[in-house]
Amino acid sequence: MSANPALRRARLAFGLSVLVAAVAACGRDAAPPTAGTTTAPDAGAPCPSTDFAAFFAAFAEDPALQQAFTAPTVETAFTGANGQAEPARTLSRDQLRFPLMPDAAARQRDGLRQRAADVRGDQVTVVLEPAAGGAQTTYTFRRDAACWTLAKIAGRAFAGEAPTANAPDPAALMREVMRSRYGDRYDAARDCWATTVDVAGAATAYCLRPMWPKVVQTAGGRQLLFLAAGVQDFDSTPRLYTYAATDPGVVGFFVVALGADGRGTLRAGTNIETLGTNGDCACATARLMRLGRDLYGWALVDGTIRDGVTASRHLVFAPVGDRVVQVASVPDVEADAQDVRHDIDVDTADPNAANYPLVVIARSGGRETGRRAIAFDPVAGRYPIVAGQ
Repeated sequence: MSANPALRRARLAFGLSVLVAAVAACGRDAAPPTAGTTTAPDAGAPCPSTDFAAFFAAFAEDPALQQAFTAPTVETAFTGANGQAEPARTLSRDQLRFPLMPDAAARQRDGLRQRAADVRGDQVTVVLEPAAGGAQTTYTFRRDAACWTLAKIAGRAFAGEAPTANAPDPAALMREVMRSRYGDRYDAARDCWATTVDVAGAATAYCLRPMWPKVVQTAGGRQLLFLAAGVQDFDSTPRLYTYAATDPGVVGFFVVALGADGRGTLRAGTNIETLGTNGDCACATARLMRLGRDLYGWALVDGTIRDGVTASRHLVFAPVGDRVVQVASVPDVEADAQDVRHDIDVDTADPNAANYPLVVIARSGGRETGRRAIAFDPVAGRYPIVAGQ
């Protein structure tokens, strides 16, 4: 960074000219902050400006402001020096090295330019790229109740963005958990762990494959979450895993606490939950949900179609103690109301709540027809059973 304030300001003005033109109206036109937004990561730091162009001008040049106005957890999707995309990760702010971007002098020296690629009211994405074209880095900012915060970095990784903590190896950690929970019954040909489940009094063979690892940050540290889904070996010879319509699918859920050294300790896990039909666990519908300040779980849609009539429900699983259990069951489509669908979300009006209320949204003909919030019952350890609406 230049020691000459006048030269520094001149370079900054030159580098921000395109950005300012693109987002000058952003601060004025952004919608008012809504319920459920969070305060700035560092409540003691004054917001440089609620106008994005002015905010970014200060943010880009000051590592202290970058640290104060970077979200506690940041989504990253870096591209390595070899041009290969690295796995998307959620990093804590203290895993990043600051500054997060080159200052004006470095940008001018390296022939970099920046522009606003996407402006959507309370969200702005800034692209940093070589003037002659080439690998880009994008920074996504969101405006909350107090100020703008950096929420995501993607693309080319600058030196300062590399995490300082040892990166966990999700594949190795998942294999370790699978061996500890299902034993040394790995089927290399199908890449899964064999097991048997009692189905209507008969021992039925299944083989579970770890899938969809996700690293998240909590107040207690990083966690790796993944599920293990039963496979159906349609393209294998011989086929070992075939099922009747009455055979459920199976799925396991696991939460691993990660140490600073990248090693893991199983915090909660359930080897077998049965759901679905025809041996299909409906795992293709699974999505990770943040269910509380430091609580993550999964939502799946389970159901049947009989005689053209669909009946399905949203099932939510989350860690309770050392197990992952079903904590909610919410209608998706009901047999006597085929034109009504329900979605589920969470209410983050209190971002520090241990358990967020579930929000059930009814839709018919593509239009919302109603919604209601369901509070978590800490005594029962679940959300109350939800009937149709």
